[in-house]
Amino acid sequence: MSKLSLPIRYVMKVYLCGIIVFLLFRIVLFFSNFNMFLNLPNERINLLFRSFLMEFRFDTVIANYILFFPFILLSFSSVFKGIQKATYRFFNYYISLLFIGSFFLCAADIPYFTHFFSRLTTASMAWTDNLGFMFSMVFQEFKYCGMIIPLILICFLFVRQLIKIRKTALLELEQDRGISFKGFTFHFITFLLFGGLMFLGIRGRIEE
Repeated sequence: MSKLSLPIRYVMKVYLCGIIVFLLFRIVLFFSNFNMFLNLPNERINLLFRSFLMEFRFDTVIANYILFFPFILLSFSSVFKGIQKATYRFFNYYISLLFIGSFFLCAADIPYFTHFFSRLTTASMAWTDNLGFMFSMVFQEFKYCGMIIPLILICFLFVRQLIKIRKTALLELEQDRGISFKGFTFHFITFLLFGGLMFLGIRGRIEE
C-alpha cells in the first residue's frame, strides 16, 4: 500500500510540533490565572474544555496559515528532483521564523492578559497607535516573570526538532527511487484531500 507523500508527512510533523508548543503556552496562561478559574461558576470544567478547544482551533488556523504555502510548493517541487533539497532547506528557515514570531506573541499574551484581562490576539489591535508602549510593557513584564529564558529554550528546541525533521526528509529524498503511476495517482488524490483539509483548518470551521 502506498504511504503518504513526503510533503504531507513533513507538514504533519511540523504541525504537531507547533501545536504542542502552542499548548504549552496555553497551559502556562491557565495556571498563571488559576485564581480566576476558581472564581468561575459551577460549570467551570465545561468552560475550561470549551476555552481550550477554541484555543486549539485558533492555533490550528495559525499553523495552517504558516504551513499551507510550504505544503503547496514542496508538493510541486516533487516533480523537479533537482530543487527538492533546496526547497526543504528554505522552508525550514521560513517556517522557523514564522513559528518563533507566533511563540513570542503567545508568550507576550501571558503578561498582557495579567495586566489588562484581555487577550493580545484581539485587544492589541486597539494599540496600533502606541505599539511602542505595549511592547515596552511586555518586555518589562518578561524581566519580572523571567519568561525570556524559557521562551528562548522553547524556540531552540523547536528549531532543533525542525532540523531533525528536515534531515529525515532529505534522507528519504536520497533514497527515493521514483513511484509508479498508481503511486502517483494516490499521491495526487491525497494532495487534494490534505490541501482541502488545510484550507478548512485555515478557515477554522466547516460551517458558514
